[in-house]
Amino acid sequence: MNDADRLGRDPAIRWIVGGKAIEQGYGMTKRRKFTSDFKAKVALKALRGDQTIQEIASRHKVHANQVSTWKRQAMDGLGSVFSNGEDQALRDHEAEVHDLHAKIGQLTVERDFLARGLKR
Repeated sequence: MNDADRLGRDPAIRWIVGGKAIEQGYGMTKRRKFTSDFKAKVALKALRGDQTIQEIASRHKVHANQVSTWKRQAMDGLGSVFSNGEDQALRDHEAEVHDLHAKIGQLTVERDFLARGLKR
């Protein structure tokens, strides 16, 4: 049986190129996982601006959208690198004050409800 006959009968055969059958496997490819160091290195190159996003992507064998995403994430997280924890402490304090005000409002409503119930 020649390759042309196999093309019609064998579902693994997808193409005939130059008279040779090219087989395509059924296995799924695994997702690639990148380390945070690799992401930081690529994002830093993108932030420098020496090369285009496309050049960086092709050199590191990733998609250009992925490089842009890592660059954006690096820019968004850059402020937290220089904070010494004061911003987090302030956010925690504001959240606690908000929760306490909500609790005070809830207790006030309950007190007023019970006070009306006793007057009847």
